[in-house]
Amino acid sequence: MKKRQVIILSIIVGVLFLYLIASQAAPSSKNVPVANGGGSDSTATVAQEHIAKQIMIEQQQSRENLRRLAEGQIKSLAIGNLNNLSPDQVQIDITANFTDGTSLPGRVDLRKVGSTWYLFRITRNANLEPGSIEDLVATVGGKELDIGKEIVQQQSKSQETITKLVQGEITNISLDNIVNKDNKATLQTTVTMKDGSTKAAEIKQLYYRGFWYIEKFTFK
Repeated sequence: MKKRQVIILSIIVGVLFLYLIASQAAPSSKNVPVANGGGSDSTATVAQEHIAKQIMIEQQQSRENLRRLAEGQIKSLAIGNLNNLSPDQVQIDITANFTDGTSLPGRVDLRKVGSTWYLFRITRNANLEPGSIEDLVATVGGKELDIGKEIVQQQSKSQETITKLVQGEITNISLDNIVNKDNKATLQTTVTMKDGSTKAAEIKQLYYRGFWYIEKFTFK
């Protein structure tokens, strides 16, 4: 009887020993990252929101020029020198020719995020300090952020035109006709290319709470 008890006890000890070895060898679920699709999607969403907020703020800094554009006061935009500040940032010198015969110099700010170029602003103003931009960006939310996201999506569909602008292939944009209705402006334009050829293009703007924004710029 005692011998049988010893054998049973030995078996139990052996099983417990094997279980202990196995549990130590197995990786803890607390230290193993769980793979899912949410990580990259979340990162992309945060990045898109930041771009949307920054575009909203920087186009607000362009309010005077964008208002004149939407109201038909600008007859043409002559494209000048390209200033490549970095592989991901280009500033283009422009001259805005107004319907009253006057003209003013300015510039277009374009930035590349990932593989996509975005038009941030058209202005004569100096750059804002990075800190002040970030302070303003942090205030964008709600409906304003939704509009910013829509602008990001629409500009991502304008890559053919925007890329030609960045590459210096466009030398002039003539404003031919404007339809301004229901807080939206559609500008029919003629784009003159570097080789002298012309293409029809369309600029779409939208208005929200005192500011005009450029939504997209596409060849027709």
